[in-house]
Amino acid sequence: MRTVIISHAHPTSSLGGGEVAAYRQFRQMRADGADARFIGFQEAPEADDPFFGRFGRVVQIGEGDFCLRSRGMDADRMEHADLSEEDWLLEYLAEQQGDVYHFHHFWRIGAGTIRRLRKMLPQARFICTLHELVAICAHDGQMVKMGTNELCHEASPAACYRCFPQKSPLHFKIRRSRLLHLLDLFDVLISPSAFLRTRFEGWGVPKGRIRVLENGLEQSGPRPVESDTHLDSKARRFAFFGRCAPTKGLDVLVRAAAMLERTAPELAFSVDVYGATRAQFTALWPEITPPQSVIFHGAYAPDTAMSLMQRYGWIVLPSTWWENSPVIFQEARAAGTPVISSDIGGMLEKSQSPDLRFPTGDSAALAEVLRKLHGNAETLRRLKDEMPQPFPVSAYCRRLQAIVAESETRTMPTGTVNMKLLGEAGYAPYVRAGQRQDVLTIFQHIPKTAGSSLVHEIRCHIGAMRGIHIDYTRVGQGVGTDQLMSLSVEDFLASYDPSRTRCISGHLRRHHIDRIQAEIPASRVIVVLRDPVDRVISDYRYQCTPDHPPHERFREMCPTIRDYLHSVGEMNKMWMFMLDGEEDISAGLRLAEERYAFVGVMAHHAYTINTIMLLHGKDALPEFRVRKTRDNAYNRVEDDADLRAEIAAINTRDTALYTHFLKAAEAQQANWAGFRRAFDLA
Repeated sequence: MRTVIISHAHPTSSLGGGEVAAYRQFRQMRADGADARFIGFQEAPEADDPFFGRFGRVVQIGEGDFCLRSRGMDADRMEHADLSEEDWLLEYLAEQQGDVYHFHHFWRIGAGTIRRLRKMLPQARFICTLHELVAICAHDGQMVKMGTNELCHEASPAACYRCFPQKSPLHFKIRRSRLLHLLDLFDVLISPSAFLRTRFEGWGVPKGRIRVLENGLEQSGPRPVESDTHLDSKARRFAFFGRCAPTKGLDVLVRAAAMLERTAPELAFSVDVYGATRAQFTALWPEITPPQSVIFHGAYAPDTAMSLMQRYGWIVLPSTWWENSPVIFQEARAAGTPVISSDIGGMLEKSQSPDLRFPTGDSAALAEVLRKLHGNAETLRRLKDEMPQPFPVSAYCRRLQAIVAESETRTMPTGTVNMKLLGEAGYAPYVRAGQRQDVLTIFQHIPKTAGSSLVHEIRCHIGAMRGIHIDYTRVGQGVGTDQLMSLSVEDFLASYDPSRTRCISGHLRRHHIDRIQAEIPASRVIVVLRDPVDRVISDYRYQCTPDHPPHERFREMCPTIRDYLHSVGEMNKMWMFMLDGEEDISAGLRLAEERYAFVGVMAHHAYTINTIMLLHGKDALPEFRVRKTRDNAYNRVEDDADLRAEIAAINTRDTALYTHFLKAAEAQQANWAGFRRAFDLA
């Protein structure tokens, strides 16, 4: 599988966080042996540009590593002014023959390029990492007001008009609609911070659509052990790393340093500035004269950032715009150096301690933080000891690969169906599309959701049913139930005969289903949910009976239901079966709608059973109720309001899952009844 990573800039000419993160991803994938290509851009509108030459468009930097010429584009519309530029870029990207196209920006690439490439390559996976707010904000994605650089909290048409009075509010309404449509073309949207995801959701991207995945950093060695004397020396040294730009807050830091130099001359205080020269600073802020304690070092290579940061006790990040997921935090963690930052946006999210934050743009407040931390070796050691490790780029690539694999369920084979189709197309089109004889139905039987009754119905009306079970006699012999189920899945796959099996069932977790579907792509998954409180009580009662093979061991572990409520792995069981590993509830619900051919609910038992039968060409209603839990001396439960409230409070994920699909079932009741009246499928 070939992954084409596309960034708006190339690190050979620009060292912003987005392009550096994209390039680290490329290098890690190549190191892992993956087929990856990197395409970055460098702006060169002049015909005689020395890097590209008069007619050059592409410079190869290394193996699979290319820098493309950009002649600029309309920053507001994110479109090429010259359509021939878009045509050439479209052809070039298509020629890469990628299975996955991962975009790390729109700028220099163009919204039109992405729209046309998506149409040209419908089978490819398209990913977009949102590194900033450029889709939301026409002011370079900064979300700061024109002229004053005050923070902007909402990109409404009226607010945008006040920054750009030459354009009407309607213009910004249309811009928002266009760019929301563009984002909808991507199979996966990634945000390196929860802050940025929240901003995009507030702007109009559906909740759960964006996955949070922090940018990765190359693995570094262990942090060095430092003596008290060494720490005492470092605690007096501060550094800034970043570009010299109006919203990076270097003026705030220089003013704070000047205040300290005036008010506390006894401090052996210094600030080293990397990424800017004194001339660059003076050009931006001619009214500020940097004090002697501020030393400018100019540009630095990203690969040297961590070793440079290890020389200092404190890194200062005084940005006056929101930031998203500043790479400075990751690099400083690798170096073991705490970051002092402004108290907004991605900086607030990544900040390690309130002691390391100050009000945005407030030089006096920053000066006070610097004064308190200067020479404070005890606080420095504590913060170093508490500092989390950076997120390695190897883990980033693995997680991204898993997200891409999950996204493939968004494009389903012809004739298969999912819950998203049911909601969008309606009951009758959904059932007709799902009536296939060449698809294996996988019934994911979550304990105590009337699964045994459904299995009986399938055996009677559809036939060709096979159960996948585990051998409980082997539990406790060094093999867990999950491993035993994996062995049973492998046994099934080794003996699978499609002419004799139309349906399978079992207490299958998501990874078991993934294994089956990897071998049998022509398959679909159905599941039935139950009110979470009722399910938990029923599950406890069942496991106390001899019908549950390890019931004696279970009774020793959970003599009362309240013991059971605190058992590891027993609560939110429906979520664990269907969506294990997904932390975000909105994202999980969206994923379930895409993964599952049908999700029924026991509260609408007739509708659930009949829909499953209709998908198999049978018009049958429920006839059986089997394996009802028997009462005994051990499984009595005082089912009162306090117990039910306690169960509900613990099972919040199951409640969200059940409520979502209960509403979906209720919304289809009239359509289901009408379909049954109009068609006789028996």
